[in-house]
Amino acid sequence: MGVLWLSTQVKFKRIIDYNLNLFGYKYSVIGIILLPTTCGTDSEMKCISILGITSKSTKKGLVEPALFADTAALIPEFLYALPWHVLITSSLDTMAHAMVSFVSPKANTYSDIFSSKAIQLLLKSYKTLLSIDDGSVIKEIAGDLLSASNYVGIAFGNAGVRAVNALA
Repeated sequence: MGVLWLSTQVKFKRIIDYNLNLFGYKYSVIGIILLPTTCGTDSEMKCISILGITSKSTKKGLVEPALFADTAALIPEFLYALPWHVLITSSLDTMAHAMVSFVSPKANTYSDIFSSKAIQLLLKSYKTLLSIDDGSVIKEIAGDLLSASNYVGIAFGNAGVRAVNALA
């Protein structure tokens, strides 16, 4: 999971008359601006978060419409300093979401378009990654990786991923 956590999702911009209840704690949501810092969680397009609860060595899923972004900005430069293993594993997460959204029982033309485009961008990025043998390759592929993740968020939001995502 990227650094697009719940704590970074709740940003202050404008007051929304909505109280968010998260695991027994109440928060007022004032507006959400999302800036993804990896290319794998596609969280900027969803109202879904996975919260790591380290004290209990577990994770909890949260689906909350109040977490939809008011604004999201894709900034490729945020990916430039990612360690390679984070870049690769987060983009593989995007690929998994794209594939399972595409074959979801609830897939539709709209989700298929975005899943397919994400897969194309990811494959193009992997091909470029393999053909350039230096660290500057990230500047070549960062925009496509972020766009792919964003497209998958749209597909995921329309088709879901169902139980197969738990196996990925």
